[in-house]
Amino acid sequence: MRSLNARLLIAASGVLTAFLGLTGLSLDRAFRDSAQAAVEDRLQTQVYMLLGAANLDAFNRLVLPQALPEARFSTPDSGLYADVMDSRGNLVWRSPSLLGFALPFFPAVRNPGDTQFAPLKTSSGAPLFVLAFTVSWEISRNQYQIYTFRVAESRQEFTDQVWSFRRGLWGWLLASTAVLLMAQGLILRWSLKPLRQVAAEIKAIETGERSRLSSGYPEELQPLTANLNALLGQSHTHLERYRDALGDLAHSLKTPLAVLRGALEHDASSADLRQTLSEQVERMNRTVDYQLQRPRRRAACAERTAAGRPGYPENSGFAG
Repeated sequence: MRSLNARLLIAASGVLTAFLGLTGLSLDRAFRDSAQAAVEDRLQTQVYMLLGAANLDAFNRLVLPQALPEARFSTPDSGLYADVMDSRGNLVWRSPSLLGFALPFFPAVRNPGDTQFAPLKTSSGAPLFVLAFTVSWEISRNQYQIYTFRVAESRQEFTDQVWSFRRGLWGWLLASTAVLLMAQGLILRWSLKPLRQVAAEIKAIETGERSRLSSGYPEELQPLTANLNALLGQSHTHLERYRDALGDLAHSLKTPLAVLRGALEHDASSADLRQTLSEQVERMNRTVDYQLQRPRRRAACAERTAAGRPGYPENSGFAG
C-alpha cells in the first residue's frame, strides 16, 4: 500500500475498532455480572421472606402459610419457585408455583448459614437461577433441625435484560465507531494537507510556474522544505553557471570562426590556409577545454570553502 493517508486511516481504524470492541465486551461482561448479582440478591431476599413466614406446627414440622409474601410463589409456572428440604434430602415443602415439575438437583448445603447460587436447568431444559440457603431450626430445647430453603427464578427475564442491553450497547458503539472514523478521516486529511501542498508546489516548480517552495509549513516539514529549497537553489546556480559557460564559449569561438571565414573568402594559398586552420583549431580546442574546466574548478572551490578550507584562485591560463 503506497498511500500514506490510507495506511494511517487503516491503522488508526484497526486500533479504534479493537479498542471499542474490547470496551464493548468488557461492558457486556460487567453488565452480565451485575445483573446476575442482582438476581442472587433478589433470591436471597425471597429466602429471608420465606424464613420470616415459616413456623413449626404441633408436630414440630416446618410449615408455611398458604398466603405467601410473594404472590408469584402461589401462581403455577410464574417463573419464581421455592421448596424446603431437610437434612436427609427429603422434601418438606414446595411452593404452588412448582405445579407439574420439581427444582433440579442441587447439592445439599450441610452447614447452617451457607449459601449456594448457580444457574441450572430443569428436566425439561428450562434455564433457572437457583439459590440454596441452609438454616438450623430449633424445634425444642437443645434440639435443632437442619433445613435448606431453595428459591429459583426463570432466567428468561435475565436473558431479556442482557439482550436489551447488548442491542443498545453495540448499537451505540457502532454508531460511535462510524462517527469517530469519519472524524478520524477528516483529521487525517487536514493533517496531511501540508504534504499535498508540498506536492502541488513541486509540480508547479516542474512546470516553471514557481522557483522555490513557500514558507510557513509545520515544524515537522520545515527541514524537508528547507533542504528542497537549498537543492533547488543549488541546481539553479549550476544552471546559471552552465549558461554563462556556454555564452562565454560562443563568444570565444567567434574570433577563430571569423578568421577561418576570412581565409576562405580571400583565397589564401594552401600552406597559409593550413597554417591558419591549424592555429584556429588549436585556439578553439584550448577555448573549449577552458570553458569545460571552469564549472569543475568553481565546484571544487565551493566545496573547499563550505568545508572551511581556504579556496584557491582560478587560473584561467587563457584570455578568450
